[in-house]
Amino acid sequence: MAEGARPHVLADVNRELISVERLFTHADGLPGRTWYRHLLFGCRYTYAGMTLPGMTEAIENDSEEQFRSQRGRVAEALRNAAMALRRCAERFQRLTENRR
Repeated sequence: MAEGARPHVLADVNRELISVERLFTHADGLPGRTWYRHLLFGCRYTYAGMTLPGMTEAIENDSEEQFRSQRGRVAEALRNAAMALRRCAERFQRLTENRR
């Protein structure tokens, strides 16, 4: 715990950091696998690991339209995560400045 930080404020920052991972999911899931919602990490039907599964499968399927759609989802998730992380960093910075 950050020395001198109020536990409830630090707990809020930790919750925000944990929620960042959820920003990398999409409610519609992957094309053809709506139950699989993570945009950055996935697995093939063989359970082999895959990064950027929607984009990877679009390339493998030679589907430019699907690729553009998946690229847009990933870009939006990255922007949202960057904003959330920026907010967390600013909040944590205020916490550490207040203890000086």
